[in-house]
Formats: sequence, C-alpha cells, structure tokens
Amino acid sequence: MTLEEECRLSYYREIAVLNEEHRVSLVQHGESGRIYVKKVLSVYDPAVFRYLREHHVSRTPVIYEAVESADGLTLIEEYISGQTLREVLEERGILPEEEAYRLAADLCRILCELHAAVPPIIHRDIKPSNIMITPEGELRLLDMNAAKYYRQAARDTQLIGTHGYAAPEQYGFGASDVRTDIYSVGVVINQMLTGHFPNEQMAQGRLGRIAERCVRMNPEERYPSAAALLAVLCGNEEDASVGPENAQAGKAFSQKPAGGGQKAGNDGWRSFLPPGFRSGNPAIMLFSAMGYLLMLSVILDYRGERNASDPDWAGQVGMTLAVLLPVLFMGNYRNVQERVGLNRVENRFLRWLLILAGDVALFFLAVLVLMILDAVF
Repeated sequence: MTLEEECRLSYYREIAVLNEEHRVSLVQHGESGRIYVKKVLSVYDPAVFRYLREHHVSRTPVIYEAVESADGLTLIEEYISGQTLREVLEERGILPEEEAYRLAADLCRILCELHAAVPPIIHRDIKPSNIMITPEGELRLLDMNAAKYYRQAARDTQLIGTHGYAAPEQYGFGASDVRTDIYSVGVVINQMLTGHFPNEQMAQGRLGRIAERCVRMNPEERYPSAAALLAVLCGNEEDASVGPENAQAGKAFSQKPAGGGQKAGNDGWRSFLPPGFRSGNPAIMLFSAMGYLLMLSVILDYRGERNASDPDWAGQVGMTLAVLLPVLFMGNYRNVQERVGLNRVENRFLRWLLILAGDVALFFLAVLVLMILDAVF
C-alpha cells in the first residue's frame, strides 16, 4: 500500500459492522458524507478487481477503491440498499413462475457482461443472499469475492463458493468456466419455484426443466453460455429438452428490464392484490379471503353511536382505515416497508418490532380519524 492509497482510505470512517467474520463494514466518506461498503479480502484474484474497477459491469456494485496490503485487499464499494432474494424467499416462500422468469433473465444479463470479459470472469458464488433487489425494483449481483478469470485446463484446487450452489467442478472435479455460473443460476431458479435445492425437490413445468438442465453434473450437458440460457428464458430460442409450452410467458416477463415498471416481489397486476393473494398459494388465499370477509362484516356492522337503522358512513370509513391499514403495512403492500426504510434494518428481530410499532401507530391514527369523523358527521 502506497502512502497515497493509505491517505485515500483514511477518508472512510467506519460507522457500522455488517459482518465481522468476513470483515465487511459500512463506512462514511469524511468529505462527501456518502455511505459505502468496505471489505477486506484474504482470498481474491487481484486481476479481476483491477478489471472490475476500470470496467464497471452493469447492475453490480461500483468499486471505488481496491488497495492491496499485507492484510489483504481492501475494497470500497457502492452501498446498495434493498432486500436480498434470500429475504424475499424467506418472507414469501416461493415466487410465481413469471416473476422467476424475469429475475432469472435479469441475472443472465449481468452474467453475459461478466462472461464477455477477455478472458471471461466467472462469479462462482451466485446465491439468493448475493442477489439484491433494490427499492426501485432493480436486480443487482453482489460479492465478487470468489470471482476469477477463466483459465483453460486450470482445475479448481479448493472450494470457493457456497455449498449447495457450487457446481461439481468447484469441488475439484474440473475447471470452472461460464457453465459453473449456469449451474448456480439453475439452483436459484429451483429455489424461487420450490423453496428447495434441486436434490431435495425439483421444480416442474417448462422453467423447472430449464433449471434441471442448468444443474446437470456434466458441464457439457448444461447451457453453453448465459446468452444461450437467456435466449431460452425469453422464448427467443426453443430448447427441445424443455418443450415450447409457456415459452410465450417467458418472453412476456423475462424481457422486461429490471426497474422497468415491475418491482421485485410485485409482478405486474399481482402487486395490486391485497396481502395473502399475491403468493398464488390456494391455502393462503383461502384463509386470507376468510379474514377479509370477517373484516368486512366488522366494518359493515359498525354504527357508532347512531341508530342501528341509520348507517354511519363516516364511521365506516374510519373503521375501514383502522382495520385495513395495519394489514396492508404488515403485508408489505406495494413495498411500503421498503419505502419507509425498514429494509435497511439488518437485525431481523428489530425490523419486526418496528413493523409491529408501525402497525400500532397506524391503528391509533385510524382510530383518531374515526373519532374525528364521528364527531363531525
């Protein structure tokens, strides 16, 4: 590390630790006040980070500093807020097929750019926790820590990646190439559709068969490139092994760019459905319908202090707010929790406490409106 590099890094003041084990923290620039992510890597490919700093790959964090020292490689990266795909799946269980098409296609577009480097850059750690969905609905691929240049006939000598998402060749059975990332994409697709790894439960339908080809043990049997997989996802190219049915659905949803009017977790018209009806799960929808009918009966029965034969329309409006607002907030309707910044709260217990506090505040606000309406009308 040169004196100039040491001076540049000194401008970044640590304000929070994100992951102590992996030495990841939030830092703030002393002059601009902007927030960044600081990482200190002990295992890395310096040539990859030199390339990524000089040639930013779209929809990945911008690298502002990459400084080597005896302690490792210190990175200063763009801070990207949002929900990881892992958090989305934990909250929702599984995703509708059309949404999985779109997210898989967006992921492939990023890989097309990474793999277009000369030689290709292999990410090697694609998993839901490394995929961020921003409040604007854009998909971002994080953590290039395991990335390396493809070197022909260079067998992997150690596992760099995550168990369950890493391709067989990452365990020393061969050399990582672009098809290594294809394998991980297939695992992610399967998890979006089933909530399970392929060896536990394989997804059905056309997209499930696409995922099955991605995760084949022999790299020669997988899609040869991210571009080839993207073409099949978008319905622009047929794959005899997966069949043509529903290809039009893939074309309709996967070709929409990230942030192009569809938020992650809000696939088109489904985003306007109330909580409980967006999952597509019949059991959840049935229980939700019963809950909403119960709420409707409470609202319609409300009469305030008036005669039972005289409907209290003003009071019913207030009661509707008192019942519905907490439900919509708890159910994250139209990404309301992200809009108020709750997605930035790392501690899951604290985030749920804040959600409950928001529900209570909304209820009492609605009760106040109810009292005002009752008094005025």
